[in-house]
Amino acid sequence: MLGELNDVIASVALLRDNTGLFADEQDASAALAYLKERRRHRQREAVRLLRKS
Repeated sequence: MLGELNDVIASVALLRDNTGLFADEQDASAALAYLKERRRHRQREAVRLLRKS
């Protein structure tokens, strides 16, 4: 679980540093928005797991 959260956070950082790899800024923004939503989802899951323990 935490590994997946780390992967998403690292992916967001890489995307921000390499937005020029996308065809245009709109594609880069869409990818970043998707990853941000995945990050929020993984953070919520991590909080739930921590509260259970």
